[in-house]
Amino acid sequence: MAHHRGLAWLIFIGGATFLIASDHSPVPAPQRLQIQTELRETVDIAKNKFDQFVANSQTQPKVEVTQQAQPKVNVTQQEAAANRTQSRQADTGQATPIVSIVQDVSLRRTYYYTFAANDSQAVRNVFAHAVDVYNATGLVNLIPGKGTSTQNQIKFSTYHKQMPASQRDALELGQGGPEIISHVWGGTAINHATASLNVTYSESIAQSVAIHELGHALGLDHSTNAASVMYPVDQGKTALSAEDIAALKQIYEV
Repeated sequence: MAHHRGLAWLIFIGGATFLIASDHSPVPAPQRLQIQTELRETVDIAKNKFDQFVANSQTQPKVEVTQQAQPKVNVTQQEAAANRTQSRQADTGQATPIVSIVQDVSLRRTYYYTFAANDSQAVRNVFAHAVDVYNATGLVNLIPGKGTSTQNQIKFSTYHKQMPASQRDALELGQGGPEIISHVWGGTAINHATASLNVTYSESIAQSVAIHELGHALGLDHSTNAASVMYPVDQGKTALSAEDIAALKQIYEV
């Protein structure tokens, strides 16, 4: 809208200049030169401001979210009901620990997530289910697509790590965590997080592991409660505990 107003203003001034400069102008000849000079200066100033406006409009960052075809794995009715019940109970429970770099910052609840190009369909499925589990709480909003540098993002991926023979009794199934990269206006932090599965071991491609690593990406730390999805040893848990939900409420100030 401002673009069209600026252009109309330039046309108006240009027309006025032509009218005054014309031989048929009603303005007396002795005064034309001074008026023409002043109008030219006005036109130059207006033109410079208009050019600057157009340049600024072209360099403003644009929010472009590329929607991707993502696998949809719905949370079961039983899981959704369990999460709702735990959410109501969470106010009386002790929260799951929060990652230290997230404790004193304010995070928006919306994230954009993407998969690495080499993620298998099985990996995408378990992470998609994990996304549904967290979205079902209503505390965060995870959206498929690539956000901008000033929006929260999560990258799902895989890696290979062979555990030494001396540690085969405790396999590393995944990694995840937040990365607070900067603060924006209003004191809100930006989280560019990651969640990865160690596909050296088939045990890593499990819903419980994906939920655990996504929890780290969102700011949850390890819990000493075996009922929590954030317990450091996989217990096959796929429903968030009351303490997990209480921690999410603290992080996202719900």
